[in-house]
Amino acid sequence: MKRLSLISWGFIAFAVILLFRLFFLQVISHDVLSAKGDAQRLYSVTLEEPERGAIMDRNGSSVTADKKTYSLLVVPFLVDDPVLFSQKVGDTFDVSKDKLESKIIGINTEGKEIRKQPFILKGDLTFEEMDRANKLGEDGLFVVPYQNRYYRDFLAQHLVGSLKWNGDTWVGISGLERIYDDVLSEGIDDKMSILIDEKNRVITSDNYFNDDNKTMAMVKTTIDPGIQKVSESALEGHSGAVVVLDSTNCDVLALVSSPEYDPYFMTELKSEDVYMNKALSSYPPASMFKIFIAAVALEEGIVAPESTFFCDGSYSIDYGNDVSCWNEDGHGFITFEDSLACSCNPVYVKTALDLGPSRIKEAFALWELNQDELLGYPLDDLSNISFSDSSNAAVSNIGLGENGVCMTPLTVAKMINVVASGGMMYTPRVVTEVYDNKGMLSDSIEISDPKRVLSEENAGILVSMMAKTFQNGTAASLHLGSFHIAGKTGSSETGSVWIGGFFPYDDPQYTVVVLVTDGESGVADAGPIMKKICAYLGNLS
Repeated sequence: MKRLSLISWGFIAFAVILLFRLFFLQVISHDVLSAKGDAQRLYSVTLEEPERGAIMDRNGSSVTADKKTYSLLVVPFLVDDPVLFSQKVGDTFDVSKDKLESKIIGINTEGKEIRKQPFILKGDLTFEEMDRANKLGEDGLFVVPYQNRYYRDFLAQHLVGSLKWNGDTWVGISGLERIYDDVLSEGIDDKMSILIDEKNRVITSDNYFNDDNKTMAMVKTTIDPGIQKVSESALEGHSGAVVVLDSTNCDVLALVSSPEYDPYFMTELKSEDVYMNKALSSYPPASMFKIFIAAVALEEGIVAPESTFFCDGSYSIDYGNDVSCWNEDGHGFITFEDSLACSCNPVYVKTALDLGPSRIKEAFALWELNQDELLGYPLDDLSNISFSDSSNAAVSNIGLGENGVCMTPLTVAKMINVVASGGMMYTPRVVTEVYDNKGMLSDSIEISDPKRVLSEENAGILVSMMAKTFQNGTAASLHLGSFHIAGKTGSSETGSVWIGGFFPYDDPQYTVVVLVTDGESGVADAGPIMKKICAYLGNLS
């Protein structure tokens, strides 16, 4: 009985202790535990940042995101004062305060203010930017590891294109992102969980992401990352475009448009035409078009290399109208073989008049210069030739590449490449393969079949004529003769200036065209850009 009594008292004592513990937890420690619970809040959000298929360069490396970097995450419902937040953060990271505020707050259907979904403000942060963010100490602003779609200064921005959030998902609105949106969009949005303390600070953790169900969709391009990067660097600070082709097959190795823009649309525009891909937009080709006029005239037998002309600084067309030569003193007696290197206007006015509108238009169509075709990248036809009438003035303008003819830098490069390839015309290509999200090849785009549009003999004559441009002609001051370049310069009345060519001219590997839209001289403004690109390509050769 005594032993039973002791056991009974033990159960009673245990019950009392248990009741006291429950009372302590529910009454005495309620506030303490609630505070601790509030101190560690786990938020799980789906960010408005797409997990899309990759856009690859020719080597199979992604030009879009393929690894995580540090980014600025904004969680709107943790922001106390959106206006002050937008002011401070906008000033610190050079983003539009109005755009930032509009991404934080909105108005619902009942007219009430609401906070929007979390979003990435800036990706691929530098260490200095991370330090600035941490020093701000703003509630709702976090530095987190995240895989952005676009890196800082990512390659081929205008070719790759950009995205827009339509309320449900991201859709491609330009470039390859738009053209291959159906393929690239077959991904899963990243979900992110963040653990926050009582001061709205992220508690350090490496387990931010759910990386399941990664897409394998891919668009592979012909872009050479080294050539693209050097071309972008050379063009930086200018408004214009660069196109580099593989002379042997017309594959696009670099396609650059400048200036660049913010793919997240948070910074102020650098110019009104910043979103325009200038490499695929049309401009008067100026004296670059003399290459074509010379080729057609040789092919039609209108001229021969030894044909002699006289330039006294102008050429009289009709009714007292004169066309001036850039050399006011004139070139004197000059052969057709030497006329291209010194870009003599009277020679090409007379040659165009001798050819006439019909033969010029027919050859323009034969060379497919009226077709802006880029394999793997559908284009509108912007390059065109149009004679306002059959007057000598209209034909003269066409002969000088001014009023009546417009060409994109890509089409100018295709035109020059006809000479580089011995008279064969290739259609440029920028995409080679497309894979679906299961990793299966869904499309393969082959190199175009070449089409002869110029005899091999006349192509050889033009190579010699174009080589003189860099030896003792308009581009001699660039001192690029050692690269064995054959090409041409051009300066339009509209302010667009050009330089282009191929090298080495005895075994062409690269065809390069540079356009500066707000220059004064093809040699002075576009020439230094060409020189930087050729120096890099020369090392590759």
